[in-house]
Amino acid sequence: MLSPRIRLYSTVFTILTLTGLAGISLQAQDMQSSPTTRYGYGIPAYATPTLWRGTGGVGIAMSSPKAINFTNPAAFASTDSLSFIMDVATSAHFGLYRDDTVRKPSLQGGLDYIAVQFPVYGDRVALSLGLIPSFYTGYGMSTTQSVEGDTDGVKYLQSFSGKGSFQTAYLGIGAEVVRNLSLGVSAKYLFGSETHTWTMVPNFSQLTQSMETHRLRISSFQAEAGLQYKLLLPARSTATPDAARDQIVLGATYSPGLPLKPKATLIVNRNVNSQTRPDIENKDVVLETSTPHTVGVGLAWVRPTKYAVSADLKTSLWSSVPNIFAGDGLQLKNSYYAAAGFQILPDPYSRNYGRLITYSGGINFSTSYYEVAPIGQMKYIGASVGVGLPILLYGLERNSALNLSLEYKHGLAAKESGFSSDMLRLTLGFAFNETWFRKLKIY
Repeated sequence: MLSPRIRLYSTVFTILTLTGLAGISLQAQDMQSSPTTRYGYGIPAYATPTLWRGTGGVGIAMSSPKAINFTNPAAFASTDSLSFIMDVATSAHFGLYRDDTVRKPSLQGGLDYIAVQFPVYGDRVALSLGLIPSFYTGYGMSTTQSVEGDTDGVKYLQSFSGKGSFQTAYLGIGAEVVRNLSLGVSAKYLFGSETHTWTMVPNFSQLTQSMETHRLRISSFQAEAGLQYKLLLPARSTATPDAARDQIVLGATYSPGLPLKPKATLIVNRNVNSQTRPDIENKDVVLETSTPHTVGVGLAWVRPTKYAVSADLKTSLWSSVPNIFAGDGLQLKNSYYAAAGFQILPDPYSRNYGRLITYSGGINFSTSYYEVAPIGQMKYIGASVGVGLPILLYGLERNSALNLSLEYKHGLAAKESGFSSDMLRLTLGFAFNETWFRKLKIY
């Protein structure tokens, strides 16, 4: 049992951490700097807890009483009746983007996600809440154009830039409704904004400079449901307890397509140089669309304290969503995400620190939710590795953990465009785990 001093220190640490994070703007950091974020809502985040990010991003069929798995709300039920868990992650992202003529590197970083989880009814029902990323936008590019038929050397410098993000705040509950069957639901709030700016600057001061700014804001409630079923395989011996038996875990998630009403703002200034004769147009419009129906399934084989192998498949039916980006030449397409990975699980009773570490590796494949000329529909192939390092402190009854993952992803557009991208992301997550709910005993 924790001493009052240790409990006081850990409680103060948690309060200070949450207070500091509350001071951070709810706008997630620009974690992507890619020309492809110019289209639609940007690049999907495919957010996964750091513990499973190293397995290629699987998570639908995975769960652990020492981690928060917001990939599937049914996984919240995998808890114990004593622990409070907080998981915070930050990422550093390096990207290299190229086409037939240009190579552009970028380096970004910032807060990735924050989540907390605690039991509300023994070890069968748990509540979780957090803030996770949904889409990222970030790019900058320029090109010089000549005026057709001009003989005086008049040229225009066109610059394109964009930034912003959409994130999701969730409140979920998971429960083991019958033995080995868990169900969960999450209420979600999708919010954020992205801004795209276009400027045209002539090389003659007598000519006017033009600028357009497009801003998209979203504020909408969403939902997700999930289940996990554990099939216990025959025991290797009669003395093997259920908790040590091999398991086949089936997981599934579903997010319904719900109405979405983005607010779009267009600001046009056709005479930027002039302070006495500005030509500014400002227009606001509310668009009618929806989020896509999203279905995910996962399958895992788990041998406790030994290893776990898992695979996920998820699809979002974007082609049936009203297309508010049709005027930009963008066509919505159904997107797919597939991942497979493994974990070498720790032995909690081992005295060897190396056996207390979680090791993981995996691969994934995904497609973009849009198609636009000339890049077509983007395809991404990735691989990742990760480790979970327990933090062993004298006197503590629960081990917190430092989780690290390293991901590589290669993006490939249609062959005729010649565009491709390479991304390397390092994620550092801290999972704080402590017994806050033990009843005091008087002897």
